[in-house]
Amino acid sequence: MHFKKPKPLYHPATPAPVVHPDILLTANALVLTTESKEKFFALYQEYLDEYNPQGPTQRDLVEEMVAAKWRERRCALIETAILNVTMDRMADKVAEEFANIPHAIRTALAYLHQHGAEGVLARITRDEARYIRTWHRALKLLRELQEEKIRNEPKKDLTPIISITREQPKRSSEAVPVPQQTTPPPPREPVRSDIAENPHG
Repeated sequence: MHFKKPKPLYHPATPAPVVHPDILLTANALVLTTESKEKFFALYQEYLDEYNPQGPTQRDLVEEMVAAKWRERRCALIETAILNVTMDRMADKVAEEFANIPHAIRTALAYLHQHGAEGVLARITRDEARYIRTWHRALKLLRELQEEKIRNEPKKDLTPIISITREQPKRSSEAVPVPQQTTPPPPREPVRSDIAENPHG
């Protein structure tokens, strides 16, 4: 009698992607337990693919941009969550006062209801603005460095081409003939007229 092999109670976990230690260190410092490190790695990789930083300074600037963008998104999520919670808690009271209310006004009422949380929202707004400024400042510096690197690269079109082969001597058939120097004939003596008339005397 043959028995079927029992199925495993669990599947082995998918192996984690290999991440550079510096990126992993940054993720551990920024990503909360309620956030996804995989999404952070994906965001980081997108910036690396786009800007291709060269050297530690450019890598630090890219890291600063990634951190600023990640925390900027967190501020937006926190603000949205605060407003959603406020609207949920106000749902019964709003239903008693309004029969039908647009979502925009419901959101505005949630803002108005944030008496105790006004300081939190103001702080989130300031933080979000600071992260946006940080991102743009890092982007400006990164582009300046990359443009400077491009300007300092040698221009291929202006590089002189120098032949490293020695010029071969021309063949004898292709040799240019050298003009020979000829001695001019001696000058002839003038013929006497009396001899010319009577050559025999």
